[in-house]
Amino acid sequence: MIKKWIFFFYYYLGWFACIKMAQSGYELLTLLIPIPLFLWSFFFGESIKAIFFSLLLSLVGMTFDSLASYREWIHFENTNSSQLLPLWLMTLWLLFAGTLPALGRFFKGKYFWAAALAAIFGPLTYKSGENFKLINFSQTTSLGFLQISDVVILYSVFWAIYFPVSLLILNKGASCANSK
Repeated sequence: MIKKWIFFFYYYLGWFACIKMAQSGYELLTLLIPIPLFLWSFFFGESIKAIFFSLLLSLVGMTFDSLASYREWIHFENTNSSQLLPLWLMTLWLLFAGTLPALGRFFKGKYFWAAALAAIFGPLTYKSGENFKLINFSQTTSLGFLQISDVVILYSVFWAIYFPVSLLILNKGASCANSK
């Protein structure tokens, strides 16, 4: 149990480190942050197959964010890169990918909850990036007392689909590997 808490603590510490490094202009160094997480995963028994699928699933998220940037649904601030997706955000996707096998075990059979929580907390991580002045959403809509971005709703739908499907893929792969 303590391994899981250390694992998730490192994820959040890595998340914060990526954000602070991106703000300070050390974006390239963020790529080093996920390495210990994947080594930790491998050392504590994750299969190479699970780690590989996690990395592939991170490409889905990177592709979605690249599309959002290309369509100008999101804008990146304070970045030195000319590509569609800054390195710090790619690193965050790699960090998240490192947590997927453990999250897959935690949410196994609870895909509705995975979707509901992802629909809320997925977009909130991007909104927190706004507070750090690294990202902003376009197309704000007023819902009475609440100002919400149409893109936040789109991200909510993306996360509600992406997260449980990713977990299902990883869990199916793990059960296939265990049955051999």
